[in-house]
Amino acid sequence: MSVEKIRTALLDHLVAYAPPWPTAWENTAFRPPRGDAWQQVSLVIEAVEGRGFGDSDLKTWSGHLTIVLHAPLNRGTASVDQRVDGLLQHFHRGRVLGSGGVFVTLDQGRPGDAKRVRDYWIQPVLLPWFAHI
Repeated sequence: MSVEKIRTALLDHLVAYAPPWPTAWENTAFRPPRGDAWQQVSLVIEAVEGRGFGDSDLKTWSGHLTIVLHAPLNRGTASVDQRVDGLLQHFHRGRVLGSGGVFVTLDQGRPGDAKRVRDYWIQPVLLPWFAHI
């Protein structure tokens, strides 16, 4: 299935990024570590557009991988800022990731709006992608 291959390509690339942070994966039980930073990951499919003519099944899938960084309050933002910079470099524009014959091309990522939520400072990182399938 196309979504599974897209997800695998993106998440395998995230797993390869060091240093690892405890991660809340989609649809998986997770207990945030007490007093430590962690990240939450979700794959968003924004569009699936037909690209071919006639009987062609060629489609362009697009969306973004969202990684929301959570850092305990009152510890500054340096660890989050450093993680954002590293993720943007690791998922740089033009990088192509593959899984099961599907190739996912990354576009320019960006940080989202940071804010306080309960006992954490959270910083989303939006990593857009597209794949021709």
